[in-house]
Amino acid sequence: MQTKLLINGQLVAGEGPGLAVLNPSLGTALVEIAEASPAQVDAAVQAAEAAFPA
Repeated sequence: MQTKLLINGQLVAGEGPGLAVLNPSLGTALVEIAEASPAQVDAAVQAAEAAFPA
């Protein structure tokens, strides 16, 4: 399972708090994925704007 964020064409680990991904049938945690930090969200938005200028 992919646990990294794709920002500007690169896979990076999230710098925010962890979020558990649950198995819906058992309710147990499969993996914990770190959320994006505010700076990472800004970087992703800037990369998207640069990729689609019009």
